[in-house]
Amino acid sequence: MTHFIFDLDGTLVRTEKLKPYMTTAEGRAYVVDNISKMQIEPVLKQLTKIVNVLASRGQATVVTNAPENYAHAILDKHGIKDLRVFGNARKPLGLTIHEVMQIVGKEQYYMVGNSPVDALAAHEARICSIVLAKDFPESKIKASEPRWWADDEEHLCVTIEECIDDEYDYRPRTTTRLFNYSNHGIPSEDIKVKNLSEYPVDGKSKDKNRIFAYKDIKNITWRQFKANEGRQFFYQGELKTGITYKWAFDQWIDRAAQALGNVPGNTAFVPIPNSNPEFCYLIDVNAMFAYFLAKKVGAKKLDTKPVSRVFPKQPAHLKGRRDASIHFQTLGFYKKTIFEGIRNIVLLDDIRTTGTQMNSVATLLRDNNYTGNIFGLVLGQTT
Repeated sequence: MTHFIFDLDGTLVRTEKLKPYMTTAEGRAYVVDNISKMQIEPVLKQLTKIVNVLASRGQATVVTNAPENYAHAILDKHGIKDLRVFGNARKPLGLTIHEVMQIVGKEQYYMVGNSPVDALAAHEARICSIVLAKDFPESKIKASEPRWWADDEEHLCVTIEECIDDEYDYRPRTTTRLFNYSNHGIPSEDIKVKNLSEYPVDGKSKDKNRIFAYKDIKNITWRQFKANEGRQFFYQGELKTGITYKWAFDQWIDRAAQALGNVPGNTAFVPIPNSNPEFCYLIDVNAMFAYFLAKKVGAKKLDTKPVSRVFPKQPAHLKGRRDASIHFQTLGFYKKTIFEGIRNIVLLDDIRTTGTQMNSVATLLRDNNYTGNIFGLVLGQTT
């Protein structure tokens, strides 16, 4: 028997207008308490019917990164009943999908979502995925290698119906073969790092807000960035608009350029990867930062991105401690990278805590025959 694991936001229900609320605990609670006032609607009525039929047969589950009470409120509002919900799933990690599989039992599973995150979570659990390719660029959807992608909602429904009575083999990712990996347990490098600011973990500061805005760029579109939109959030009972993404980005570019001073032309900037593969984000903000910083100071632009997060990284607090092993297990060095003429590499990251990640990337560069100087530059050092 087949069992379908559905994503929620953007897959079953259009919730784009709720995103500003989801950035704070206060905003998430407000959505749940005022769900009747929220401007949300089902992605497609036909899809809702299919989900309700599957749920009545015990063939459907929702796995979402959102809180469970939020998910139940939205599903109840739109008459989607009898669905077991697993919230706070931390996709693209496949941990929650594995939990569903253990509870439901031996079935043919399909993950249904609307982003590369859902496809990657399915790969982590080694099950097939169906992705609605409307909210992400097609190139990013393809990079996540879903079993199928649907161009529109009607195509998604047709694909689901085809899978209800048929079984298809899981196909593993192929792009992982483009990278070299390291078997190190600890970094062999300990690089010198320049910090542009302090990042108080438990406190507030203007620079911390600017780092928030910078980090959030990965979740907006290029159009939103170019339009100079501001970072929206829910605070003290209302939606507020903070500093604009582009302003924060440009501020960090200017401060980085000033801190670096005269940069030799044989210098290249290498972005530190995010926690998930870059195709999981609308914008690879660290790579964009490396490009524009190189342009501003006259550094060399590399033709390829040397180091990528190939597999999703489990957060340190879930592992119980910070160590380098998780980086060496999830980072890869792109085999076609060429360092010809590069004598200095500056690694770029937003926040640095212990330095383990940056040192791990430096070690990976050494493992792949880079012999020049390696330095680090971060927007904020945690305090």
